[in-house]
Amino acid sequence: MLAAFAEQAKLSGRSLTKEQWKAVFLQALGHPQDMLPALDESTWFAAGLRSSKLTKPEFSALIDMIQAEAAMRGVNLEKV
Repeated sequence: MLAAFAEQAKLSGRSLTKEQWKAVFLQALGHPQDMLPALDESTWFAAGLRSSKLTKPEFSALIDMIQAEAAMRGVNLEKV
């Protein structure tokens, strides 16, 4: 599902990777993120996001959110 978003959708006019989309969805569900600076201090990145640590209800909520967002944005989840 994340690959479909990476290929078909943009957020604020920007294409995102599968990992970036996962971070966006996890943040939207209220999962804490730790923002860390890159070694060259030119950018920041989210750390500590591990969907493998989600409970079954949390993972189900993540899937539901991705499917709902796909419907709203016209992302075909079966295309990938």
